[in-house]
Amino acid sequence: MQQIEIPVLTKPKLEDKVKIPQFKNNNRNNPELKTTRGKRPEWLKVQAPGGDSFANIKKMMRSKSLHTVCEEARCPNIGECWGSGTATFMILGDTCTRACSFCAIKTGRPGTLNWEEPNDVARSVKEMQLKHAVVTSVNRDELKDQGSTLWAKTIERIKEENPTTTVEVLIP
Repeated sequence: MQQIEIPVLTKPKLEDKVKIPQFKNNNRNNPELKTTRGKRPEWLKVQAPGGDSFANIKKMMRSKSLHTVCEEARCPNIGECWGSGTATFMILGDTCTRACSFCAIKTGRPGTLNWEEPNDVARSVKEMQLKHAVVTSVNRDELKDQGSTLWAKTIERIKEENPTTTVEVLIP
């Protein structure tokens, strides 16, 4: 490696020159600069979504007009979760009233609330035979109660239809 000297033009100190290393051949084909990539570890590899369980959950969600955070946030683990028969239900629609930079959920003006959603979620939990149900939602800042009435009704209906199922709520 060869060094060149560049004069310092601003705020000179005791040293009036800075030494910067310069490569002989600064391009991507230089074997001295190339790095090799190893194989990805198994735990980092994700299978593409598919299988009977995945297809059944997708069909059920569409038929009941339900949403999951798995789909809406484009989660890379959707195949693993849906393939094992689990899903995180997202209530209050699929459009959030906030636009958080870290989130992949669609933002804008949400449509009207689906007051049948609590019943549909409860029936889906029963159909999927879930021992543990996870429910989250979009933010609905335009609603007077921010959707808390529908939240309460959803949890209530899940417990009525599925008394042994535990319910985890991820309230935004």
